[in-house]
Amino acid sequence: MVIFQNFDYGPYFQRESDDLLGEVADYVAEGGAFVMIGGDRSFDLGDYKGTPLGAVLPVELGLKAKQSTDLERFSPQLSAEGRAHPITRLLGNAEENEQLWERLAPLDGLNLSVGLAPGSAALLQHPTLKTQDGEPMPVVAVREVGKGRSMALMGDSSWRWVMSEAAAGNGNQAYLRFWKNSMRWLMQDRDGQRVRVEASRDNLGVGEPVRLITRVRDVGFEAMEGVPVTGTLQGPKGVQRFEARTNAAGEAVIELEPGGAGSYQVLVEAGEKGKLGQDNTSFAVSARDPELDELLPDALFLQNFAELQGGQYYAAGDYGAPILDPGAARLVEEEKQTPLWSAPILALLAALGLGLSWLLRRLRGLR
Repeated sequence: MVIFQNFDYGPYFQRESDDLLGEVADYVAEGGAFVMIGGDRSFDLGDYKGTPLGAVLPVELGLKAKQSTDLERFSPQLSAEGRAHPITRLLGNAEENEQLWERLAPLDGLNLSVGLAPGSAALLQHPTLKTQDGEPMPVVAVREVGKGRSMALMGDSSWRWVMSEAAAGNGNQAYLRFWKNSMRWLMQDRDGQRVRVEASRDNLGVGEPVRLITRVRDVGFEAMEGVPVTGTLQGPKGVQRFEARTNAAGEAVIELEPGGAGSYQVLVEAGEKGKLGQDNTSFAVSARDPELDELLPDALFLQNFAELQGGQYYAAGDYGAPILDPGAARLVEEEKQTPLWSAPILALLAALGLGLSWLLRRLRGLR
């Protein structure tokens, strides 16, 4: 992942900017990740309009310097996409998550933009400022570029989310979760994938059907309805192919018969020719072990085993004296103790050694 934090490329490689910024843009398109954080050397103030890197940002640039910033403090608001997206989901409960965002400290101004780039989503937005199209001004925006992802934080004071929470005794978890969630999504952690498939259970018995649930989300993580889903179920007896479409909740549900004991691999693709993404999972089918049918102790077996070994069987809750093995005992018939002071020769040798050591050190001029 590459992060430009309030970075102006001009003073460093203006002559080769298209080549060097183009290499970063190619890296993102091939599966990498890129983040630009705001400030007085970012976005339009950093002259990224028209550069290869500007083309992979989730916001459109092109504002004049005097129009490209707003210095008023403000509290960003969650967008509809932000309420569902893993980056801005700081708490598991949706209502508590929104309350947390409402209480976080205001930010110190904003880098403005023309608006969202095609295929992008705003997760946080300004409460009052609008783009040229009348849409809320994006504060945090994300985008998928080729095989990679990009993110824009249109400001440079997210550190205030640490200070305000710490001052209120809430620690720094909100700030850390925001950036941890961002890193995981940008680096395409499985929890942040738009296409996910899960099996109803990880272990099934022979003859039990498996229920496969495929969830499909758009770039803002809202449910996508009517998306074609194709997949394969590969097991010991070959490959089964299946097709489905997502419902209003963005889920495609299908039930299959695995067909025998063994391990099974599931691969699904969403969209035409898998354009929206793919995912995989696995599960196992096994014949039930008779030993697991009855988990209680076998009293008769334990009694016979104890008798054969010369032991004693006790049922649950019963107690008895331990069985002693006479052959394992060892008798100590005599015990003798000799204090060190009862052997004066040892004390004499110790004193002689210390005396010689002192004498040698004095002869050499040492203390």
